[in-house]
Amino acid sequence: MRTPALYGSLLMGLSFSTLAAGGVRTDLSTLGQGDQYKPYYDRNPDARGWTYSLDDFTRLGVRDIKVINPPWKPGSASGQTPVVTIPIDVKPAPAS
Repeated sequence: MRTPALYGSLLMGLSFSTLAAGGVRTDLSTLGQGDQYKPYYDRNPDARGWTYSLDDFTRLGVRDIKVINPPWKPGSASGQTPVVTIPIDVKPAPAS
């Protein structure tokens, strides 16, 4: 199963109610598991997780991200685990 790459330490110990109370979308850690993102993983078969752009983090309610040594380069904390950057506005495929 793919997991969100960047949030492990960010979300560790935070409950969904804590996130929601802070204005963060509670689907932040599961959004990338949707079938609509399959094409992103098909193009990046080595990816073990996902992350978001800075703009999408803001749209998800994650604020005040400070980039050290810009520019923003999404990836895993170790830099060794391949991840894919997914957009949050991909719509799920209609049910058949």
